[in-house]
Amino acid sequence: MLSLSSVRVLSCQARLNVARLPTRATVRWKTPSNALKPIVVARRSYAYQLIRPFQRGGGRLNLDSSLWIIYLIITINVIVFLIWEFLGTTSWGTRFMIDNFTLSVRNVSEGRVWTFLTSMFSHNSFFHLLGNSVALYFIGSTMVPYGFLTLFFGGGLMAGLATLVEQQYNSSKASSPYLKQRIESIPTHGSSGGMAAVLVGFGMLFPSQSIMIFPLPIPLPAFGLIGAFMLYSLSQLGKPSTISHSGHLGGGLFGALWYLARAL
Repeated sequence: MLSLSSVRVLSCQARLNVARLPTRATVRWKTPSNALKPIVVARRSYAYQLIRPFQRGGGRLNLDSSLWIIYLIITINVIVFLIWEFLGTTSWGTRFMIDNFTLSVRNVSEGRVWTFLTSMFSHNSFFHLLGNSVALYFIGSTMVPYGFLTLFFGGGLMAGLATLVEQQYNSSKASSPYLKQRIESIPTHGSSGGMAAVLVGFGMLFPSQSIMIFPLPIPLPAFGLIGAFMLYSLSQLGKPSTISHSGHLGGGLFGALWYLARAL
């Protein structure tokens, strides 16, 4: 989760060795023979799959049943981003979006508890939206058969709680009522908290799976890379930043608890 003024984002792209996954991670089309087929390009030990979400068959568009939730979340994210672009040009529009699509102690204390959910789909920076969408597509789609919805929404809620706890703690040390109010009004939003849970769940399920982060052309083990990301967030906790590292840690904690509960 990033604060409203953030323009920084960790943009990652996962390249999966599909053949090594223990269960189905590919798309099986049930359409006429003239329908578009998945294109698999093999290079060395990695398989790269270009999945077409829509295909024509029988005069209608079909959406693969196992991935519809990924495309739906990305679509909602894009719609909310466009609303930011449209309403953000006016002061009242910006205030409306901050009040209803960002999470803060002030919003929750004033009764706008729905911002726990709406803030998860809110991005007012294109690169913030792009980074989370890329992670959703490449990592989230792989986790759909393993409980993606539980990870994404549970991680997003825990990330929101962690962010509020940090805000409340920081405001309790404020030297004046004005500064306390300012701290409690800092807005946070984005899908990063939910994605942190998905990433940690992925890293614990498939620790040796290779992930590549753009633009570095070096494949790294998922567990080590995602673990390093969590350790970095922990090291930045409490430091001035436009990134809610507490949100990343909260989401990651949920992902770890999800894996432990699954293993029991």
